[in-house]
Amino acid sequence: MIGDVPLEKLQQSDLQQFYARLKKEGRLTLVEKFGSGVSDRMVRSCHTSCRAALEKAKQLGMIRVNPAIGCKLPPKKAREMQVLTHDEMRRFLIQAKEDIE
Repeated sequence: MIGDVPLEKLQQSDLQQFYARLKKEGRLTLVEKFGSGVSDRMVRSCHTSCRAALEKAKQLGMIRVNPAIGCKLPPKKAREMQVLTHDEMRRFLIQAKEDIE
């Protein structure tokens, strides 16, 4: 649990365990609909916030190193490319030509 760890004793392993708990059981609402864990994107978002806060603590001299740097995170999932069909491309080009004229 991160909340019980004093800032100066916080380690990368504490953050890794926190992110793993979020992934597995971090959802507080709509559990019936989506399950108990949060998405990879949400874990990454939480890491971004933690890393920024810990960087500020480092700048203020509250900690010597930022333990969030180097944490392993869920991978970003690339969205599948949407490709226009031949007919859609033809209609697009016709409309574009009309818009220019």
